[in-house]
Amino acid sequence: MEEIVAKSGLKNFTMSQIATTLHISKKTIYKYFKNKDELIKDYVGEIFESNSFELDKIMNSDSDDFGKIYAILKITHKYRLPVSSLNEIKVSYPDLWNDFISLKEKNISCIFELLEHAKKIGKLKEDTNLRVLAKLLIKVGILVTDPKFLNDNEISLKDALNAIIKGILYGIVNDNRNEQLGE
Repeated sequence: MEEIVAKSGLKNFTMSQIATTLHISKKTIYKYFKNKDELIKDYVGEIFESNSFELDKIMNSDSDDFGKIYAILKITHKYRLPVSSLNEIKVSYPDLWNDFISLKEKNISCIFELLEHAKKIGKLKEDTNLRVLAKLLIKVGILVTDPKFLNDNEISLKDALNAIIKGILYGIVNDNRNEQLGE
């Protein structure tokens, strides 16, 4: 479904496209979903739930603070919707939009916590505004993990994420600027 949504958008895909892609009948789809809106809500809800689960796993991992930040930005791509779909959600699905905002705030909160720890152990400059930095990392992460952005700029996900870390985060790091980044 991801490919169809990326190509057509959330509101413009048809149940026939889904049926054809999955090699099933539309009748089979309607067995599980009353209508297209229910399918969309289930699909998007699953993406948000998976992202939240992965975020919890990252925060409980043994990676260092910057490795965790890298991983958080990376899951934006793994469980993603095209940026244009976010606009469709905002306009047509207010409950899903609220879920998205909550998830984004959770991501920001986790990054803030990691930055706060990095600052406490001396890896960040004392005058760094952590709240603004956490929000900036999430906003830029959403932008650069969009496949259209990656294709238009002929850059891999890894290179885009490394550019964010080097350009934004390492610009305020006290030491070890060439520290190895995640995959």
